[in-house]
Amino acid sequence: MSVTSERAILPGPFAPPGVGHRWQGLQMLSDQIGFFVRMQRRYGEICSWAKNDQKFINIYGPRYNRLLLSDPETFVIDAFREHHLPVGSSFERLTLSLMRLNGNAHQRHRKMIQPAFRTYQLERYRQIIVDETDRFLAGWQPGESRQLDEDFLKLVTLISMRTMFGMEAETDGERLVALIKQLIRQFSSPLILLLPFNVPGLPFRAILDTTDKIERFVMDAIERKRADLDRYDDVLAEMMKARDETGSGFTNEELVAHAYTILCQEAAASALLWTFFLLDCHPDVYRRVAAEIDEKLHGAPPGMNDLKELTYLDRVLKEALRLFPSSPFGLRYAVRDCTLGDHDLKKGTGIFFSSYVTHRMPEIFENPLAFDPDRWTSAACSPFEYLPFGAGAHHCIGQGLALVELKVILAMILQRFMVRLQPKTRIDLTVKISLVPKQGLAAVLRRREAGHDGTVPEISGNVLSAVIVSGSTAIEGS
Repeated sequence: MSVTSERAILPGPFAPPGVGHRWQGLQMLSDQIGFFVRMQRRYGEICSWAKNDQKFINIYGPRYNRLLLSDPETFVIDAFREHHLPVGSSFERLTLSLMRLNGNAHQRHRKMIQPAFRTYQLERYRQIIVDETDRFLAGWQPGESRQLDEDFLKLVTLISMRTMFGMEAETDGERLVALIKQLIRQFSSPLILLLPFNVPGLPFRAILDTTDKIERFVMDAIERKRADLDRYDDVLAEMMKARDETGSGFTNEELVAHAYTILCQEAAASALLWTFFLLDCHPDVYRRVAAEIDEKLHGAPPGMNDLKELTYLDRVLKEALRLFPSSPFGLRYAVRDCTLGDHDLKKGTGIFFSSYVTHRMPEIFENPLAFDPDRWTSAACSPFEYLPFGAGAHHCIGQGLALVELKVILAMILQRFMVRLQPKTRIDLTVKISLVPKQGLAAVLRRREAGHDGTVPEISGNVLSAVIVSGSTAIEGS
């Protein structure tokens, strides 16, 4: 269809001549969350980055989420398109996973990967999560300070080494943790978008060097496993055994991409960080979830049936993921001239959607900035109103395993420690790969028996515009 001028013009700011959407792009890179919040407040549920340059638009709310995410043939996923990845590079190969596949290729790959996440597999994975968490927490001592962002990333990566790769080696785990932390730091630089060139000294070259090492790490794991594949039953082994209707399996390059994507667990680390932040700021919620864990588990690690009984813990986690979804925004591209609601879009238009903003719409969630786990006793949200794991054809394939992992880790930590934030903690929201505190998150471990003394930590930073914290003042406009 032809794109008519009147229906194609969306509300949005005027950009300086010759700059266009790039002007807003710079603002987005400097404050990703604030950018999406401000655009929705000023221009509504659909708007353009620049009224005179509509290369990128933002959509918000369940209506537009449904239109966008339930039509994967028109609106395709293509992560890293704007990074202009060098053809044939390790960076390009590592990203050729479900987050860049569409159509028949996406359906084929997803169908082949799905068996690795079947319900009966989750019990085996749960035991690995328990064992690794128990081993990790043995290194925590009451009274010491911990950098939670580093600890949680290390823990979930070590767990992933076993569930995904079947690897036991501590040295391999440490090496991979170091590489992933390095990649996250490099990826947070705006220069990788502004200067995506493979030139020595630029952050983009550093990323390529890191992805070379990660690719080699994953390929070595595949080669070792292939020599005696039948003795393995981890996620990577299941993918290596998978066959489609024609009897064909994954190529080595495809296995590397899928294994790396599934292995990266910064989203789980992000969810743990925000949950402990929220619990420390809400003593009544902390006491209640701790009491439930004591009553249901009696000091034992949670089994699969126990997890079903921890209903308040489930609501706490749901509410934490509502307020701080690990992926606060996503991007699709129009593959043809098309319509989205009442608006015409040109082929190639990039459409951003935001779970972070949708989760804060008062017409969906009453008092949306309040941390209120009990809202989930009656809330009945559609997949396009509450989407911490995405929605539509590209809904997170590992959601079931992720929820088991998060609940087990939360329960085991809460059984043993009271995690208190450092005094006068500043927290500013940023998106590196997942939504995280820009400054990291430091905490002091207290004995579990001491419980929460009812004091709320003194918090500053733009996080106060994201959630209500008693005794703190929000920053206007964040």
